[in-house]
Amino acid sequence: MDYITFRTKLFEYLNVQNDTPNDKIYFKVENSRYKDNELLVFDNEEIEKLFLSLSDYKQEENYFLESSTSFELFLTSSNEGIPFRSYYPAIELEDNTSNINYCISEISDASTLYLLYKRIEEMVDSDYDILMYFKDMDFRKRRFGRLEQVEFEQDKSYESFLRYISNRIIPYNSSLKIISNEPKTIDDFKQYKDSFIFTYIYSQHRPIVEAENLNKISDERRFIWGSPFEMEAPKRSYDSFIIEYYRQASESSDPFIQFISYYHILEYFFDEIFNKKLIDDLINKITHPDFSYRNESKIKELAEFSHKRLKGFGEDGQGNELESLKFVLKEYVRPIELRERLIELKQDPDYYQNNKVSFSNGPGVSFGDENGIYTTLAKRIYFTRNSLIHSKSNRASQTYRVNIHKDILKNEIPLLEAVSELVILSSSKIL
Repeated sequence: MDYITFRTKLFEYLNVQNDTPNDKIYFKVENSRYKDNELLVFDNEEIEKLFLSLSDYKQEENYFLESSTSFELFLTSSNEGIPFRSYYPAIELEDNTSNINYCISEISDASTLYLLYKRIEEMVDSDYDILMYFKDMDFRKRRFGRLEQVEFEQDKSYESFLRYISNRIIPYNSSLKIISNEPKTIDDFKQYKDSFIFTYIYSQHRPIVEAENLNKISDERRFIWGSPFEMEAPKRSYDSFIIEYYRQASESSDPFIQFISYYHILEYFFDEIFNKKLIDDLINKITHPDFSYRNESKIKELAEFSHKRLKGFGEDGQGNELESLKFVLKEYVRPIELRERLIELKQDPDYYQNNKVSFSNGPGVSFGDENGIYTTLAKRIYFTRNSLIHSKSNRASQTYRVNIHKDILKNEIPLLEAVSELVILSSSKIL
């Protein structure tokens, strides 16, 4: 499809009459719902330039690649109660070390044109499989004013035609744009994307929701009002697997889902840290001056140590989750940092010392007990996790019942959030 055909079909699609080959075509929006005398300009030179670059564009999943140095992730809202188009504040961040720029703003003109092109292509070629993204992207179904061509007036202000179309019919209004000074692979861009998402959620205490498809652009969730925007470009790379759990927790309003999502972050490290701890302890014992392979009692002592540590565990280290959880906490979480993060999350740390988890019998946690805190913290988390997961008649008193215990569980979420954030940060790598 050449540019002239595309433009002709686009105007047909928008129910616009135009036979003028001018460089710029001006329109008035009749009966606009948004403002009086809404005026638009269709810049042929600008749009044709974008059109001629279509072969360089690539769209997969929920992201758009304008080039090997530009990545654009479509975003959506997770709250029907907040106007979608005001959901994300504009952001511009620059990472001078990695030469990466991050921006949240309206979707680009390039992606707008690409989405329009795919919609027009489906209309021109009936055999073309329409993508799910564009299933409901039909201007003719939208209740907006008709476009009427008008003459240019010097004293009038004209909005970009593409921007108008984007705001009216494109299913996504905002996007995260990642620009690199050097060519990057898709996997590189996805890693930068995950780093930004974690940094955004961590600093703003509000979700950032990746678009999936046109039929799934919102869900029910409360909106978390963040503090005045203060954020720097990501400086670390994070495991995309656990960032998915972190994002899932931030998007949900259900404390059950939040708790389990945060717990999965901790659980992810059980095998790795268990094996590391076992090997480190064995090395310390066999390299100690008191140890000798000629001393049978020392060999027996070493064997008993290994047997005790491995008891109940499989070859992959799975078995005693409580012990594994404690190892993970010791590896990644410092009590003073945990206390500080709870305060940042506006949660009183003393709550966890003064209050047990009634339905799980999770013990209180003293932040002043640097040695004992890992045992009590692990028990509080693990016992509560068991109450959420298991339902046994002989332990009904320690089973989570949503109608009774939901508010109590909500108080545990800041603790799990802070712990999982410290684990994510401590296990990350410098970009």
